[in-house]
Amino acid sequence: MAELVFLKKHTQNLAANSKKSYLSAHKKLLKLLDCENLEKQTNEELINVIQNTKQSTHSKNVLINILLLIKREVYGQSIAEFEKQREINNKTILEENKTKSKDSKLYLPKYQELVDHLDVVYDASDWRAFIVNYILLNYHTRDMDISLNIITNKKDINDDINYIMLKKTKSSYVRNQYKTVKTHGPKTSVITDVRFIEACHKFLKENSKGNLFPSDSTNYWISKCTCGGLPESAIYKICVNNFKTDLTKLKYMCESRGSSLNTLCDFYDIDMDLTEA
Repeated sequence: MAELVFLKKHTQNLAANSKKSYLSAHKKLLKLLDCENLEKQTNEELINVIQNTKQSTHSKNVLINILLLIKREVYGQSIAEFEKQREINNKTILEENKTKSKDSKLYLPKYQELVDHLDVVYDASDWRAFIVNYILLNYHTRDMDISLNIITNKKDINDDINYIMLKKTKSSYVRNQYKTVKTHGPKTSVITDVRFIEACHKFLKENSKGNLFPSDSTNYWISKCTCGGLPESAIYKICVNNFKTDLTKLKYMCESRGSSLNTLCDFYDIDMDLTEA
């Protein structure tokens, strides 16, 4: 089946959970539509079936994203209707988060939804959103850490700012400005992820100045990029909750963020005693 061959190739560099998400979504679509492939149904018919299923709006967007990919890449068909519906659903997700808010606390989606969102923005060629979400999920940073420039020339290095030194197949993410830099010093992370490198190159092609955010409103730009408009703090909380029984992962998250296990104990619900870790 051409669709399955394409999806396996498309996800070959992804983590196991992401691969599983793509393939299970495709399988679910075929079951919903009772068909062997997605070639002949009209976009309107497909959208109508998905929007009338009893599942979260986020889950609907995952299915729409798979349809968008297959229609565009496998069959060379129009995808405008899928893009329009996805934008409508994104607004609904934001409203759902607001209405689920209790005691001024944000409703938090599951960690897998954040991983799915990273795949969604990649497939939508939203390079800024991909870079932002990749950093938040892999380096667990605060807002100011992501206010950065993407550069390709050493002469543009500035030790007073955060930047990504981009090369052909790897990059160095340098943080000179973050909350606890006076305690932990500047941090450098070498990133070789194929999709991240691609996103940086394509973002730079579209934005020659290399500024990840067009203005100083960091919180605003982050919320435009994240799943349901979540702030950085909510994404960090989701990550902590997802890995709260994995001491090695929690230690990495604290080191990368420039924080401590004691802080984790004080502010997050952890399923183990970290005071002696």
